[in-house]
Amino acid sequence: MIPAGWLHVLVFGHWLVALPTAGVDGSIGGINALEQLHRAARQRSDLGSDGTRPPRGMAFDLIPPLVFDLYTLVMTWDPTQYQRYSDERSRPFHELVDRIVVDPAAVATAVDLGCGPGHLTATLCDRWPNAQVIGVDNDANMLASAGALASDRLSFATGTVQSWRPHAPIDVAVSNATLQWVPGHLAMLPDLLSLVRPGGWFAFQVPGNLDAPHHQEIRALYRSTPWSDWPAVKALPDRTHGSHSATEYLDVLAPLCSHVDGWETTYIHIFHGDDPVLEWVKGTALRPVLAALQTDEARTEFLAQLAPRLRTAYPSSAWGTPFPFKRIFVVAQRAGSQRADWCDALIPK
Repeated sequence: MIPAGWLHVLVFGHWLVALPTAGVDGSIGGINALEQLHRAARQRSDLGSDGTRPPRGMAFDLIPPLVFDLYTLVMTWDPTQYQRYSDERSRPFHELVDRIVVDPAAVATAVDLGCGPGHLTATLCDRWPNAQVIGVDNDANMLASAGALASDRLSFATGTVQSWRPHAPIDVAVSNATLQWVPGHLAMLPDLLSLVRPGGWFAFQVPGNLDAPHHQEIRALYRSTPWSDWPAVKALPDRTHGSHSATEYLDVLAPLCSHVDGWETTYIHIFHGDDPVLEWVKGTALRPVLAALQTDEARTEFLAQLAPRLRTAYPSSAWGTPFPFKRIFVVAQRAGSQRADWCDALIPK
């Protein structure tokens, strides 16, 4: 039996470690253990130097450099905060799916990997009227919000991009603003493409602005004292290169596809109200940092220091605060090869 309140890391059927997760008050327990595991994984080249597989429970060589970032497992999401800018966050999803060239009546199965609160996933039922649609996410708060939308054609499941597998090949897989949270996802693209049937579609969108001023200000602040003295903050990974160019994605997918399309769009969002950029990043980019800070007092002080930095980086005007946001889109149709054997082996029987 898995004890409540503990995070169990499962990789290829092996329980690696059990760690206490966020408490009721939002504080993060066991953060030193998380940091140790994170660092040990990055030192995996020192394990099994004789060429043998590391012992059970230490299989760090299987996770390059963990296949997932441990801090995305302990951080939580706030559906209300995330949807505060629902229109701005929804537009890229619709523009992505618009480029999937398929007979709407022919789509029988579709999945949204990283579905969040599910409101966008639900639109796929309208777009493809005969489809069974499933949304997959690993955050309990997001899934609780999404559950209210469930129907006989729309369901939601707990899972990650790395772990979720369909019971049978699907027609369309989409992922909206999720893969940037998955280290090493460029190398995973062939595996993700294999989730769809030959002739099926895989489409995703990721932010292309991880070096933008708001990210720079967040990093600069948490790398300064006293924030950098927090062990969990010190161990936060650098996400500057968390996404890639459209060309890099197409280089991987094109040899496996009959059709690929990639493009980049820079939106100029116009925000209103006090500290709108801070409110935006509280819904996404700040989640790992807020998880790493263990007290509400620390989180409040960090936000107070970040706010003037963001106001300087994004000055307001009489008509609002312009906020440029670059996004990268890829749509690919799988060629007519058979699904990978390893994928079939992972499908639940």
